[in-house]
Parts: sequence; structure tokens; C-alpha cells
Amino acid sequence: MKNSIHIIRFILIIRYVKHHPYCKLKEIIEYLDFQFSERGFDQKLGLSERNIRRDFDEIRNTFGVSIDYNHRMEKGYYIPKNEVADSTVEDLLACVDILQIGLDTGLPEYIIPEKRRSRGTEHLMPIKKAITDSQIISFSYHKFYPDTIETKTVRPYLLKESRGRWYLLGLDEQLKPKSYGLDRIVQLDRTDRKFQRDGEIDWAEMYQNSFAMFTDAPVEEVVLSYDERDGNYIEAMPIHASQSITRQDDRVIVRLSIRITLDFIMELMSRSWSLKVIAPLHLKQRMQEIYKEAMERNG
Repeated sequence: MKNSIHIIRFILIIRYVKHHPYCKLKEIIEYLDFQFSERGFDQKLGLSERNIRRDFDEIRNTFGVSIDYNHRMEKGYYIPKNEVADSTVEDLLACVDILQIGLDTGLPEYIIPEKRRSRGTEHLMPIKKAITDSQIISFSYHKFYPDTIETKTVRPYLLKESRGRWYLLGLDEQLKPKSYGLDRIVQLDRTDRKFQRDGEIDWAEMYQNSFAMFTDAPVEEVVLSYDERDGNYIEAMPIHASQSITRQDDRVIVRLSIRITLDFIMELMSRSWSLKVIAPLHLKQRMQEIYKEAMERNG
């Protein structure tokens, strides 16, 4: 397995080629030298063009990202468009950037970390190991509604982060897909029982049209309107991958293809002061009911 320096180098290469299509090997080497210097690594890279080409093969094997050479007019290296859309590499590099600050300086005076953190991260590595080994796990699970603690036996498939919390995705004892918040797991045990993974389950597709974790609603076309201020924030940090934005007079029109779940409604409420629901009608009526009940409670 490659060490952390190699992984950082691979991610940096992907970032550079992604944002500088048809670049040359020399340019990639210069970028890596600069980035490693900025990050405070003492060791000299001393990379050659042969090293970079070898890295391309490792990147394909490690991340599933191809870096190809265009032999036509552009004559440079690029990542095919169907592979550029995946934000996983950028998310990984963002984590590396943040971690590097901490490694360099501890907790410097110019950083104020978030105090509110999700619990349950101590389960990440044991669950990751169980996923890798196709090993059935059991744990006590604290349900919030109703307030009970239940014993779960799960075939673990994936770890998923959503809105600052980590979740386990897997099959329950009835082999139905379920999600479990790591912050509600206690007494986790890895059993000695193995399971055969079901390769036909498309977990990514299951959550593709959802906001956060709920999937218990059909996919619908949603049209929203916000004032210019809120619209700019939503454009900078999209609500969902399906989001498209247009402007009409002094309003920002947001269109989504999404499941209207409780998580999504809570997200809409976070910018209630300028929100106007255009479609569908039942979502507008649901928001009206929520506002009416809130006024009655706070009247």
C-alpha cells in the first residue's frame, strides 16, 4: 500500500490535470514541487517524466481515474469528462489540506475549529475493516423515535457522510437496505461470520436523488424562488447535484430533481425568510402548514 506522501501526490496530480486540461508533464512536475514546498515537506521529490507516467497507472488503479494523452491539436494530458464530474478526489484533497494545517502548527491562533461534532467516529475503522473483510457485525442501536435501544445484526457495505454525520449502509437481517447513524451505535462487535456481497445493489443510485439520508419519497421536479442574497449562497453551495439556477427580475429561481423528504424540508426551512415555493403545490401547502403551526406555538 502506498504511503501518505504518494497518496497526496496522486490527488494533487488529479487536481492539476482536472483544472489544466492538456497540460504537459513538465508543468505537472513544477506544480508538484511548488505544492510540496508550500505544504512544508522537507523531502525533495526529484520526479522525472517517467515517474509521472508511472503515477498515472497507479492513479487509475487506486482511484479509477484515467489520465490520457491527446495526440491531436492540444497535445497534452487530460481526464475524460465522464470521470471529471466525480467530486470524491476534491473532497479527499480538502481533507488533506485541513489535516496538513494541523500537522504543521497544531491548533494555530488563526484557526477556530468547529466545536459541534458528530459522535461515533470511533466506529469508523472497525466498520471499515468489517466492510473490507465482508464480516457481519452486531451492535446496540439507539433509536430516537420511539426512544428505544435495539440489537442489530448487519451486513456492512458502505460508510456515508451526510451533513456532518457518518452513517453505515448495509443489509439488515431481512436483507433489506438500511442506514444507521454511527452516533447512535454502542457496543459494536465484529462477528466471525462472513457474507457474500450482493453486487447488484447500487447504493449510489439509491441516494442519487435524495437530500441527506431519507429516500422514502418519489423523485419530483421542485421549483423554488429566493432573493438575491440567499440565491448567491445557494449557487455557491448547491442544495443538490441536480440544481440549476436562472434569474428573473430580482429573484433567483432554483430547479431541482429531488425526493421531498423530511431532511429536504428542513433544509428549505433554513432559508425561510426569502423562500417562495413555486412547485409542486403539495410542497407549498406543506410549508404553509409548518409556518402556521410554528406561529401558533410562538404566538
